[in-house]
Amino acid sequence: MLPLAWLPSLLSLGIWVGLMAIFRIASLASIISAISLPILVYFLEKELWISYFSLLLVLVVIISHQSNLKRLFQGKEKRIERIPPK
Repeated sequence: MLPLAWLPSLLSLGIWVGLMAIFRIASLASIISAISLPILVYFLEKELWISYFSLLLVLVVIISHQSNLKRLFQGKEKRIERIPPK
């Protein structure tokens, strides 16, 4: 997606990094940043087909994260632990 819409892609990556820093749950960060991508593409790109393509990518991410979504809603999704300084 980066070559098609570099600014929305980088902003979506920034959202992922921010959410990882706050919540430390990779699946949550991935799903929310994926959902943000078509919204960002819609407002920042002129080509409508790129928005549709990014919506397709969101569906792929959500389908591939179904088990993670179930664990998130149940409160059982594991967090990535911080590495303690030596």
